[in-house]
Amino acid sequence: MQKNMVYSNNKSIFNNRFFVFMCSVALLLVVAIGVTFAWLSDIITNTGDATIGEVAIEIYNNGTKINGEVAEDGSYVAGVPVAVTFGADKSSVSVDLSVKNVGTIPGIVKCFIAITDDQGPHNHYTDLEGAQWIIQTNQVGITQNNWVTLYDDPAISDQYFFNSFLNEQLEANASKNIISSVTPVADGFEEQTIYIFIRAEIVAYSGNAYQVDTAENPVADKDKPFGVLTAEFLEQWTAWKLV
Repeated sequence: MQKNMVYSNNKSIFNNRFFVFMCSVALLLVVAIGVTFAWLSDIITNTGDATIGEVAIEIYNNGTKINGEVAEDGSYVAGVPVAVTFGADKSSVSVDLSVKNVGTIPGIVKCFIAITDDQGPHNHYTDLEGAQWIIQTNQVGITQNNWVTLYDDPAISDQYFFNSFLNEQLEANASKNIISSVTPVADGFEEQTIYIFIRAEIVAYSGNAYQVDTAENPVADKDKPFGVLTAEFLEQWTAWKLV
């Protein structure tokens, strides 16, 4: 009878452990499925280790969320534009525009910023068709803290857009200022109102989020979320480096 009792207890322990194991596997599957497929390849580090988690970004204007969204047809619908009214001189106007990583792991951030003289709506403001109402970057200046700007498309060599990368990793649940002030540089903006459109993107903190423009890795091969970044740009932008 004693042997049967021991066998029964061992079997019970085995069943309990197997149940706990299966629950753990099921939980991991649920978490893994919850990670957006688009970012799945980017949570694999250069060493081949996987990080279960996700990154997500929100944009705020003085504490109010102004995110855009991706429509069902895949097009991007611009978020709420931020209005800035200049005075009679060329003095700067303070703003409070920021991004927040609402995900569970650190990420690297890119912000696509367009400044216009027309409130819109311009749901596809990233298209060059809207260049006639987009103010050139040499006409209006923005103040950014620890961001590196890249003009990575010959079609926008006249600098209609600020394509800025945060030069540090953004921790989970952390916020970072995008623009702290706007200054009219050219004449003609006295007592005028301009509108700032921002689109922010974030990917997991990994070198797999970008490509370097080399002979072995040509510009035409754009299969990463942040596309191809030049070696010269990467000398300035250090957030991509694994530490």
